[in-house]
Amino acid sequence: MGKRIEPTMTSGGLLKLYQALWAPYYDTVMRTLGASGVILPIGDPHHGQPGATTFSTKGGEQVTFTWSEAPRAFDTGLDLTDPVSFQGIMPMVTFNGTDEEADTPDAAF
Repeated sequence: MGKRIEPTMTSGGLLKLYQALWAPYYDTVMRTLGASGVILPIGDPHHGQPGATTFSTKGGEQVTFTWSEAPRAFDTGLDLTDPVSFQGIMPMVTFNGTDEEADTPDAAF
């Protein structure tokens, strides 16, 4: 019998799959909540890269959050090519409890 071939994931392949799965969730929130719906797309590279220090909301209110440092540089860095950075299909950002945070601007909503 031949050698077993292990499956491999090309760089970004997992993220592309998950992004396709996020679309119905985004759509449901926006249809259900309408103009008052706001999604914090943490980890979605369409709204802020793991190496960036900001990310923008999706929905009726568009605001930009500012990270204390890029999530990729956190003690437990966000790596969207690593399955460990996900819980289910959602990216997971781990804060260290001291100096890692995401600050929101003052907004009417």
